[in-house]
Amino acid sequence: VFVLGLALAAIGTYGFVRDHWGRGAGYVAAAVYLYAPYVQFVDPHARGVLAESFSLGLFPMALWSLDRLRVRPTGWRWVTAVFTVAAVILSHNLMALLFFGILLAWAVWQVAVDLIANHQWSTASRQSSNFLFGALFLGLGLAAFFWLPVILERNAVNLNTLIGQGDNYDYHTHFLNWRELLAVSPKLDWGATQPAFRFNLGVAQWLLGGLGLVLLLLRRTRHSVQLAFFALAGGLLLFLMLPASTFLWELTPVLPFFQFPWRLLGAASF
Repeated sequence: VFVLGLALAAIGTYGFVRDHWGRGAGYVAAAVYLYAPYVQFVDPHARGVLAESFSLGLFPMALWSLDRLRVRPTGWRWVTAVFTVAAVILSHNLMALLFFGILLAWAVWQVAVDLIANHQWSTASRQSSNFLFGALFLGLGLAAFFWLPVILERNAVNLNTLIGQGDNYDYHTHFLNWRELLAVSPKLDWGATQPAFRFNLGVAQWLLGGLGLVLLLLRRTRHSVQLAFFALAGGLLLFLMLPASTFLWELTPVLPFFQFPWRLLGAASF
């Protein structure tokens, strides 16, 4: 299942990027995401968290499926989008919240951009948005047996044990700084039972991502509006891993349940 998750991560990333920026870009993006330290090593090997690691592979598949449905709605694409969205939600309870939020924000972004570009709400645009949001919320509904009891029966269990105060589950103790995020991964000691590792973006990842951001600012990219969404989303995810975002973690009731700000590295890598 670990290997299948990594394969899905590569396929979904390649498919989504290829459809917008060509095969070459698809190969590069798939490699950059697949070999991001958090995706390739930290989650599957160092932490051994199967559910979270698998969710990192399902998210690109869901995004690609939704994007294909948006461009040309068909019955098969509708079914694929619904089930991949449901799969993302079922894979990991916390990452489900994060990834569904990103997918929903992306869908709203697409509709808003289409509306602004065309200066009117055409029949084709309305149909496309109906399919898009219909797949998102039907996928959410299919997974309701998983998340609905959490909401309805939250008073019957003690969820506060997931939030620490000064211990390992206290998010205050797990923020990263820019030096850590941009650091080189250390050479592993294969003889150690718990080899040291870093929560970092990966050098190739932040260099290529930075280059893409520069080209976006210079308006030398295709589908720049599509890129702008991921630039903003990536920037927000990075900010939430820094100590400067402490006030947001304190103001947002659900964020402390993520426990570790560096948990957002998987989504940021994408």
